[in-house]
Amino acid sequence: MSLRRIERLTHTLNLSIQSFTGNLNYPRVIEGLTRLADAVHEYEGETETMWYIGDHYECLSDLLVGAYWHCVHNHGGQSWEVYATQYAIGQVFSPGCSSEEEENQTYSNLNNMARQYHPGNALPDITPTQTNLFDTEV
Repeated sequence: MSLRRIERLTHTLNLSIQSFTGNLNYPRVIEGLTRLADAVHEYEGETETMWYIGDHYECLSDLLVGAYWHCVHNHGGQSWEVYATQYAIGQVFSPGCSSEEEENQTYSNLNNMARQYHPGNALPDITPTQTNLFDTEV
């Protein structure tokens, strides 16, 4: 995977998660987070600066950490898409002794998006629509 693809995915997801001006609903954001984690996992270049990718919103590392903890607390089991996203992020982020950070904007905003997408206590199994939005290579 290219660093440019990671930058594009980070930017697209930040727009939808942090500013709510993006075009992605909650299922598409979850799909995008899985693809971002996979792209980071497959990236073979220099990683030191990669973790600081991000515009005026959260950097890549904060984005993935917040998304990981959101998924931990909001999946409905191994057959759910949110669990698959948690697994994908877990390939590039190891929580160790850490815990969710309430001040992490991604964590808070994903929780809000999930509540808006599905009011109630449990999230439904989400299956994103198939489009080429995340498949475009730059």
